Amino acid sequence: MNKIFKNIYNFCYIKTQVIKPQFHGFSVYGLISYVFACITGAEYCCDIYTLLGLTIYFLMYFKEELWPQKLEKYHCVYWYFALLYCLPFLSTYLIYNYNAKLDTIIGNALSLFMLAILTDWLSYIILLVLGFSIALLIYLNKIGFNINVHDLIYTEQCFVIIYSYIISFVIVTFFSRNRYLIEQEKINHFKFVSSILSHELNTPIASLKALNNAIDENLPVFLDAYEKAKEMGIPVKRISDTKYKSLIKTINNVNNTLKKINNINEIFRVKLNDTLEEKKFNKVKIQDCISNALKDYHFSRSEKHKIKWIQDYNFEFKGDEILIKHVLFNLIKNALHFSTEKSFIEIKCKKEVNKNILVFRDTGKGIAADILPYIFERFFTKTEYGAGIGLSFSQLVMRKIGGEIICASEEGRYTEFKLIFPEIN
Repeated sequence: MNKIFKNIYNFCYIKTQVIKPQFHGFSVYGLISYVFACITGAEYCCDIYTLLGLTIYFLMYFKEELWPQKLEKYHCVYWYFALLYCLPFLSTYLIYNYNAKLDTIIGNALSLFMLAILTDWLSYIILLVLGFSIALLIYLNKIGFNINVHDLIYTEQCFVIIYSYIISFVIVTFFSRNRYLIEQEKINHFKFVSSILSHELNTPIASLKALNNAIDENLPVFLDAYEKAKEMGIPVKRISDTKYKSLIKTINNVNNTLKKINNINEIFRVKLNDTLEEKKFNKVKIQDCISNALKDYHFSRSEKHKIKWIQDYNFEFKGDEILIKHVLFNLIKNALHFSTEKSFIEIKCKKEVNKNILVFRDTGKGIAADILPYIFERFFTKTEYGAGIGLSFSQLVMRKIGGEIICASEEGRYTEFKLIFPEIN
């Protein structure tokens, strides 16, 4: 039973992440519909099932005030229960129970239209079938199942319901198609933005690199001329040894900075397009990746001390140091964002049969069990600052080098990522 409820909860949760529940809007719709039905003298206003639906709308509208905090995580399940009961079930039951009166037909049409707007195609079909089946069973139970199949099918109620369902099916197909196109447009927009930014960054980077190379090539000539001028007694403005060394160092720093900018530009493009071009991987030492990631990450003063790196095992793998470094950047950023005052981050490597593993573990807030299955999905995020592409990118990189990334977590205790690298033959 627990497994069934867990599957239902996971379904409701992931669906409400894609299409956000409109709790207040839907409850206002329901309350207004009931008031309007009372004003027009609808016969079903005092029906027990109608009053139960009114209670569901009421609890939904005041969920912030009435619901205990520990039940907030079940809002997604309540949302789907409310949709099931108040839309396909109640409207179908009222048509059967009140002989397809005009007000019940209008209510059914509005209910199915609302269901089409508020759900995706799969949810719509599931709720529609469940709602119709439960309504029919309750109606048949009420009349004592004293009706044959022929009389049940060839009734005005049945024809009205079938007609309403066909129309609503056309509507939901239209809305589902629109949602798909909107999602594709969003992805295409990301790709377009990434290509524009990549192109716009490449031009000034190339110019700066050419300029820096020209300075690097010609500076020794100018410095040699400067030294000869001093030897010949020609009056020249003196360059101190400190400035001389600083000038040489600056050229090297500019080269390194340009390389970093170029790498960031490439990582940005990969993250947004969710594709990684084929490239020749080289042998890389994991401790070099960790060392450079910790050195280049911009820690605040209060964050640096949280890192505990156990350097008792090193291994080589075929991959790209820059890509793995940015995978570590993602893990560090997430761990720090969900850290607590006393939490820490532990990084260590270990050997297992036919594979090497980097273990990245933090003792922060952890990840809820219902969220854990979806953290590697693209655009999935539970934070306001995130875009939902960091862990998706990390998984893409690890799989590209023939490895894998997995996560285990317990809310309130820890989160542990394992980066699995294949052994080099």
